[in-house]
Amino acid sequence: MPSFPGAAGSSSTCSARTSDNSNRPLARRPTASPARPTAWVTPSATNPRMAAVEYAIEHDDGQSLRALERAELILIAPSRCGKTPTTMYLALQHGILAANFPLVEEDFDTMTLPKPLLPFASKCFGLTSQPVRLSQIRQERRPGSNYASLNQCAFELRNAEDMYRANNIPYVNSASMSVEEISATVLQRMQLHH
Repeated sequence: MPSFPGAAGSSSTCSARTSDNSNRPLARRPTASPARPTAWVTPSATNPRMAAVEYAIEHDDGQSLRALERAELILIAPSRCGKTPTTMYLALQHGILAANFPLVEEDFDTMTLPKPLLPFASKCFGLTSQPVRLSQIRQERRPGSNYASLNQCAFELRNAEDMYRANNIPYVNSASMSVEEISATVLQRMQLHH
């Protein structure tokens, strides 16, 4: 059994079991001092992908507008068109600082981008879908609601596409695309490469 300095019954010399299983003192004393704790470094400070994931979480669904200028990409779309999974994929797989912002009915009163996005129009990319598909997805979340009705979904998608065109925002229909396909399209069209 090894004996350690300061342990009951130990001497100032460490003993260890050698390859022949006998207890003999080690040939030399330890020379290094015990390790000192270093300052904690957050994972985001050392890993750009983790920083991108933290950024995407903070800026999910327009929750925070803080440091929006740092975003490399801002996905915009009506609810349930795939903004969150796409921003998370882009952050985790590509280290892209991506935010996402929902377009709601009030945003369609004018065909301009929502005010917080105006300075960042060149970073915006739109998602759209098919009304029937969007209604199906929303019915799972809020069955029987106006939010999930086919008419409401068609209205929001039509107006979102009009807004994208009026503001020269590139966009893609995500209805039959995987997150990987959406992300590849966004990266290519926005010329984002890490």
